Amino acid sequence: MPHKTAVRESLVPLIDYPHMPYWFSLQQAITLLRIAEMDDEPPTPRLVLVFDEKYQLLGLLRPEDILRGLEPRFLTKAPSGGWPTADSSELAALWNDPAASKEAAGLPVKDFMVPVKATVRVDDSLTHAASLMLAAGVPVLAAMEGNRVAGIVRLDDAYNAITAALTEG
Repeated sequence: MPHKTAVRESLVPLIDYPHMPYWFSLQQAITLLRIAEMDDEPPTPRLVLVFDEKYQLLGLLRPEDILRGLEPRFLTKAPSGGWPTADSSELAALWNDPAASKEAAGLPVKDFMVPVKATVRVDDSLTHAASLMLAAGVPVLAAMEGNRVAGIVRLDDAYNAITAALTEG
């Protein structure tokens, strides 16, 4: 039953998940995601884990964060900390000025990542992990073993285990 199945049983080891230090560039994140996409079977949610120099998890970098970073003139953080909505004519300017976008691709990921909202322990249940992911609005959680990230638990894996248990018998 999933309520007794530990996260450890569905864990994607950290070595198998895209991750990088906070000082790497958006371009490096794009490259890392492309490589991971080619090697990924089955596909996992597209995001990069961002670490500090002591390998402590700082945040997540999603494709939408990368796109916002590539065009900071139109998509800059609002004073409230959220992202404003730009109309399609403003977004079209991204492709009209590729030199500016290439320059923006050199910016560090730390300026565009989102902070980690929650983590789970490797011995926690998959149902607990699913509950945390739903509450935080994220498709993955870092699974901690002590003070280090052991790997990633994905909402898809929790969903598959929970629904399989419900439909058995």
